[in-house]
Amino acid sequence: MNNTPKGNMEQHIEENDTINIKDILNKLFDKWPWFILSIIICSMVAFLYANYTPPNYQINAKILVGDDDKGGGIGKQASSLMDLGG
Repeated sequence: MNNTPKGNMEQHIEENDTINIKDILNKLFDKWPWFILSIIICSMVAFLYANYTPPNYQINAKILVGDDDKGGGIGKQASSLMDLGG
């Protein structure tokens, strides 16, 4: 005899412990127009974003300059500047 409050509580917990997937799916299928509408809107937003956002590329480069004169000092650099008209 489970007429005590503790016995009723245990029985209530055991009944609510199971998940009825059929009930959950029925609730979701009742709202199917909202799912279709949200898929259409999200697809449109993704299409517009992909077409109107300019591509952004990152470019990195390194230049290796071969110098035959090892340690060409400041005199060589100054003469190069003088050739510019200064």
